[in-house]
Amino acid sequence: MSWEDHVTNDTRNRIDKVRKKKEYLDKWKRRESNYLLLFGVTLVLFIYYILYMTEITEQNIFYAMVDIITNLAYVLIISVISLFYYFYLEARNKVKKEKEKYKEMRGEIIKHFQKDWYVNEHSSIRDEITEMMEDEYDIDLRLKSD
Repeated sequence: MSWEDHVTNDTRNRIDKVRKKKEYLDKWKRRESNYLLLFGVTLVLFIYYILYMTEITEQNIFYAMVDIITNLAYVLIISVISLFYYFYLEARNKVKKEKEKYKEMRGEIIKHFQKDWYVNEHSSIRDEITEMMEDEYDIDLRLKSD
């Protein structure tokens, strides 16, 4: 018999929700790092191209700026770089929001497990649940602090 046979549907639903929230948060964290990587790589490549592949750096700074602004290819590359940075900022904000929601949900489950009647009668079930969640999903349900 598994622990799922001994807990209420409410407990199972809470555990499923926190597991799904953790997966969702991890997905946004990956997106955030991917967008940052794309932004950084395109920016470095663009700067390298401007410095070493063109004659822009040999010109006066004002002529170089005018040359960059009036060249459609440069404007498109700068737009793509700006777009990657915007996507990174959006993903970072989403990660912050989702992390707060995840912490709140995790805290609710920890409070639910620490109820006196639940701990006294079913502490072994609680231990099974916390071990399974920690092993399979990397979610700590023992301590409230992060």
